[in-house]
Amino acid sequence: MNKEISVYNKLYDVVRRNLFVLGVVAVLSILVAFLNVYLIKFEKEITDAAILKNKGLFKGLLIGVLVIICLKIPVEYIKAYLFGKFAEKTLMDLRIEISKKLIFSPINFIEKNAAGDFISRLTSDISIVAGFFTSALDQLLYHPVVFIIGLIYAIHLNWKMTLISFAIIPITILIAFIISKPVERFTKKQQDLYGNTNAIFQDIISGISVIKVFKLERYFYKKFENSLLKSFSEGLKSAKVETLLEPVKTIIQLGPVLLVILTGGAMVMKKQLTFGGLMAFIELMNIFIAPMNILPNIINSYRKAAAASKRLNEILSQYLEESGSEKGFDEYEYAVEFEDVWFSYENDLEKAVLKNFNLKIKRGEKIAFVGSSGCGKSTIVKLILGMYKPQKGCVKVFGIPTSRWNLYSLREKISVVNQDIYLFPDTIFENIKYGRYSATYEEIIEAARKSEIHEFIMSLPRGFETELKEGSVNVSGGQRQRIAIARAILRSSDVYIFDEATSALDADSENNILKTLNNSLKGKTIITIAHRFSSIKNVDRIIVIDRGTVAEEGSHDDLLCKKGIYYQLYTAQLMNELV
Repeated sequence: MNKEISVYNKLYDVVRRNLFVLGVVAVLSILVAFLNVYLIKFEKEITDAAILKNKGLFKGLLIGVLVIICLKIPVEYIKAYLFGKFAEKTLMDLRIEISKKLIFSPINFIEKNAAGDFISRLTSDISIVAGFFTSALDQLLYHPVVFIIGLIYAIHLNWKMTLISFAIIPITILIAFIISKPVERFTKKQQDLYGNTNAIFQDIISGISVIKVFKLERYFYKKFENSLLKSFSEGLKSAKVETLLEPVKTIIQLGPVLLVILTGGAMVMKKQLTFGGLMAFIELMNIFIAPMNILPNIINSYRKAAAASKRLNEILSQYLEESGSEKGFDEYEYAVEFEDVWFSYENDLEKAVLKNFNLKIKRGEKIAFVGSSGCGKSTIVKLILGMYKPQKGCVKVFGIPTSRWNLYSLREKISVVNQDIYLFPDTIFENIKYGRYSATYEEIIEAARKSEIHEFIMSLPRGFETELKEGSVNVSGGQRQRIAIARAILRSSDVYIFDEATSALDADSENNILKTLNNSLKGKTIITIAHRFSSIKNVDRIIVIDRGTVAEEGSHDDLLCKKGIYYQLYTAQLMNELV
């Protein structure tokens, strides 16, 4: 049980923000429970008064019943409203907290999980927790209270009848706990499998063109179907357990009532109990049976919520991305420095991507990284941005280690254009404006001109207000790159990183943009990662990366004269172009 309680620790941090409202609901639940039991007491007395034909007492009691009903209706309304407010506010806070964790968590947490799995947690798992908050928790607050108050009155009314009617209840509670135990395990496994299914479906949507080209429709359909069947199998196991709970609920519902009618009827005939007392006991049985009847459902709902909470807890327990407080030196000589850097994505230096990596890039210098795929070029960019920390050594930006930088300030000084461009499903204007949201209209237009996308945008019927579709499928790859370059230019940063930023452009368009960028970004530090060597001939320095280290460096001509790795890569590409 302690383990299950610990699952809710992070959720409790969210829930306790609204504990005051829940406390008021608990108080109102006690009041409603008291009024309901008191109403049964009045019904007993009014029945006895009617049998005795005592009109005066009957009228007085009838007025009392009306007063209780008039009190009960507004109290129940306020209770229901406040509980609804508590549930909705708590769920909103939970969604906000999960979104915050996903947005501000370290990138390695996001990269090691499938997007479809996150979507499953944000939809299916939260839906299960919501079911517990909006239904089971309300019942959990009210029914135990009314049960206790009703039990006190029942003992006062006739303790023998109370003992007889409760004989079957402990057995049924135990059976409900035992039968519902596997539900949590099945639900947890089912939700994990649904996360995997969602991830597969997202892969299908994202890679639909590849699937069509390589005729993979049947393969992915079968893969998705098999994953769904596994989820269905676990859901069926849970459903079988839930089905077994139905007979238990029936026994709970009918057993005590039958005992009350049999024993109570005998007591009335022996004048050990009034007829009003028997009617009161039957009413009390509804109060006793209701929590016993819903107990299996509450336990079942709790089990499912516990399983879903474990998956949500993996997000909620994530630490936010660590950020320092320093903001760099304005006049420092070097823009970027790598000092004896070792880095591995798996925290295993035997599998290091960068090994004893050393490099200094001066402020205002234009450099290019080249090397074979997987040599560590894109990893260097992530380390400069502070997305990852090296296991050994130090990465400095403007003289300050990235671990001490205020990450917001650090990334404000750096603009990045990646090969895999992501544009938001928003207007072209907004997508460029994301580079610097305080930019004026004129600055956005100028950035579009510099990236040579302005003419294309103005040719569109809605111009800058054109809505980009999901995945930017209504613009070409080259147009996407130009919009992304405009966004980076607008940022007006000190360091610009172009990671295969012009790979979708033809040679002439690439040369035109590079000339424009060189003119508009004078004095800025420019880092280029490129496979097309024609785009980096005029940089100040070319850095050749091989197996995670700096193998060669120098100008284009110097490296060709050395006839080393760069020479081999350059001539191989030249031969491919000629062929």
